[in-house]
Amino acid sequence: MEPFPELDWDFASTLALSIGLGGLLGLERQQQDESDVGIMGVRTFALISLLGTLSALGRHFSPALPYLIGAAVPLLLVVRYAVARKREHDLGITSEVAALLAFVLGAFVPEHPLLASAVAVVVFAILAIKELLERAVAKLSRDELLATVKFLLLTVVLLPLLPSEAVDPWGIYEPRSLWLLVILVSGIGYVGYFAIRILGRRRGIAVTGALGGLASSTAVTMAMSQRVAQEESDEGTQRAAVFSIIAANTIMIARTTLAVAAVHHALLAILWIPVAAMLTAGAVVSGAALIWLRRAPEAAPPDDDEGDHPHDVGASMNNPFQLKPALKFGVLFVIIIGAVHAAKEAFGDTGLLTAAFISGLADADAISITLARMTGSDAITPLKAAQGVTFALLANSLSKTFICALMGSLRLGLQVLLGLAVVLGAGALALTGLLLGWW
Repeated sequence: MEPFPELDWDFASTLALSIGLGGLLGLERQQQDESDVGIMGVRTFALISLLGTLSALGRHFSPALPYLIGAAVPLLLVVRYAVARKREHDLGITSEVAALLAFVLGAFVPEHPLLASAVAVVVFAILAIKELLERAVAKLSRDELLATVKFLLLTVVLLPLLPSEAVDPWGIYEPRSLWLLVILVSGIGYVGYFAIRILGRRRGIAVTGALGGLASSTAVTMAMSQRVAQEESDEGTQRAAVFSIIAANTIMIARTTLAVAAVHHALLAILWIPVAAMLTAGAVVSGAALIWLRRAPEAAPPDDDEGDHPHDVGASMNNPFQLKPALKFGVLFVIIIGAVHAAKEAFGDTGLLTAAFISGLADADAISITLARMTGSDAITPLKAAQGVTFALLANSLSKTFICALMGSLRLGLQVLLGLAVVLGAGALALTGLLLGWW
């Protein structure tokens, strides 16, 4: 008979890690388990995880051992659930599923300790945020649920079905790539919408402006301009609108840069100079506007969480994902790609920058992503693409002053222009450096 292998540090550390991971899950379950069948807590989960580890190690002695134990553990959990079900009609199976996961993680520990540890932490986090998830689900409306379904269908189902090769004579329109970029931009707004929904719009004007900028800086500008138009005599509302628009515009610059990086990250090697200049200027101006806002007699709207004022930022964003705006962006994207390529063919680099500026007045994301995509396919140089993206960001920032003046008031437009002038100046200086080859 072969003697049992000598205990060493690796064996001891494997057992310790297995017990620790199981105990971690059991610690959370012991706080949540309210059944009268018997609590599955730290000790039970630690033993289940240890059983998984020993069964994995035991395969060297008996190859069938892991399978036998692996079949017995779910059977025991089913029996426990059946007993608990007779005593409590409304009973979940979270603890049983977590126990099964503890067994699997224990089996992973000998060969994949880092993977087992990472998954255990993720499982622990999912178990621990029960109350937060329940509150979030309770706030989820049917429209938001349907919007989520549509977003997933268009992402997971439609995207793989689209052709990955160009379908036009010029070789510039690849349906799968185009739709992926539409999903990218729509997804940013989707995440921003739910961030606003979960945190609430009244949690502070700073958070409102920043999260509104994540979803749509143009929507922030329009909503705040409408609010000023109705409450023009309120100095607090006026200052709050100025701050929110400037903060949202700063977030827009960062958001567009992230979208560009996702398409062609090498472009950031040049683009970071004007982006850093504009973001720094935007942060400084936003800070100054925040101080100015706090000194207003009525600096911010009431911070109540019940109901929505009709002109709050995001009031028009009543659905996280709508098919019509997504399709509009897709059409706009197709038009911009064709216009940029035509301008480049007809007028060279000068036409490309003109097209970038004009397109940026309406939407900075589409033209910026187009330029990043063209850089990735070697249609234009990274330098020209960086210049075009900077033109688009400057144009989009400038357009907000006209929106404020037309939809809000001339005073609001001038105040926003005064704040954004610093951002525009920093961006223009950096752009001049790019055009003249200073860096």
